[in-house]
Amino acid sequence: MSAKRGAKRGAKHRGERRLIEVALVPLATRAWRKGLLGGDRKWMAVGVAVLALRRVRRREEQVVFTQALGRGQSLLISHGPPPPGRRARRRDRREQRAERQAGPTLAEQG
Repeated sequence: MSAKRGAKRGAKHRGERRLIEVALVPLATRAWRKGLLGGDRKWMAVGVAVLALRRVRRREEQVVFTQALGRGQSLLISHGPPPPGRRARRRDRREQRAERQAGPTLAEQG
């Protein structure tokens, strides 16, 4: 597949995504107005569904690099470890606090 054909296909999908997004805006507005302000549970559920759909669609990663591979070529994708999450950071802070409060150990004093 050539890069041009891939680019055209990407443009088509972007147009479809834009169309869906444009269609979701009035639906979301109506859902929040009737659901949140009007107290209608069905519309509230529609609003939550639209919000979830928009969040999921926003997480789509964009294409950064494309290139056709020839016969015998390969591609290696790697990355470092992910940054520590909130739980790991909190655990590390607790451990550091506990170490400071405990004072030096016998090996460190010696």
